[in-house]
Amino acid sequence: MDTLQSLFERKNFLNLLQLLYQEKTVRQKDVAEALGISQGVVSLNMNELVALGFIQQHKEGRCKTYRLLEKGAAYYETNYLLTTPPEAEPASPVKETIYLQDSLTDLFTKLANSLAEVEQLAASLRAQQDARPQQRPVTQGKHFDTILRLLYQEKTMLKKDLSEKLGISMGNTFVHIKEMVAAGYVEEGRDRISRTYRLSPAGVQYYEEHHVTPGQKAMALSTEPQKSMLKGKTVLNEKNFANIMQVLYEAGDMPLAELCTRLDRPHGNVYRDMQNLTLEGFVKKETVKHRNYYALSEMGQKYCESHLR
Repeated sequence: MDTLQSLFERKNFLNLLQLLYQEKTVRQKDVAEALGISQGVVSLNMNELVALGFIQQHKEGRCKTYRLLEKGAAYYETNYLLTTPPEAEPASPVKETIYLQDSLTDLFTKLANSLAEVEQLAASLRAQQDARPQQRPVTQGKHFDTILRLLYQEKTMLKKDLSEKLGISMGNTFVHIKEMVAAGYVEEGRDRISRTYRLSPAGVQYYEEHHVTPGQKAMALSTEPQKSMLKGKTVLNEKNFANIMQVLYEAGDMPLAELCTRLDRPHGNVYRDMQNLTLEGFVKKETVKHRNYYALSEMGQKYCESHLR
């Protein structure tokens, strides 16, 4: 009996037996849909009820059907089915008091179990919070503010371009940027074979709190559309951007190989730049017979007409 009681303390067992008592015969699929559990869980629980002699299982093809046996029905009626006493035998006040006390005891027991589960969940969440890597302070060298400013203005930059802007070697640039990545101010990405860097949300917040006044924020928001027309949010440097736009403006549609020859630059670098310009809307790409042709988009045409003449 202790084994049966421990089994039926599990929610699925009682729900399954109650459903079988009401419907007498049910399909495995219907049980899963009615109780909101998977058919695999239904099968595992039903196998244990079959072993107890409470139900009978019948299988046709892939469809399993379960039927409640007399032993199962008797167990459910004895232990879980609430029946009213006969009218000829009035309920005793003492019995009603005992029943009420038992109901309250069960209620308080369930409430205590629920509170214990909540406490365990809260402890687990606190442990996960404590296990998260904390943002550690970064050593603010002489290039710290400059790197923040460049990434805040340019959004995303290559390590090579950062090195050129800072006027230091790429190795020295990597030392500074690595420290800022570890501290959580900068996020590292990859553009094909090159590393890219951008400010993390924490880096943006730090820069705006320490270096941007409310008036500058408002001005940046109001002028951002004009900035995007003058120069896209690409990782191209100004020289490459101007050269590509000039060649496409003068020559029109052009395959990638010919564009590389005109610019005298490696195929991979030009392809990366063209991908960025296409995403920004300055250039449009068309593939003809497995060859990529590039031309200025309407936005790129307007830019060249207003800046390159």
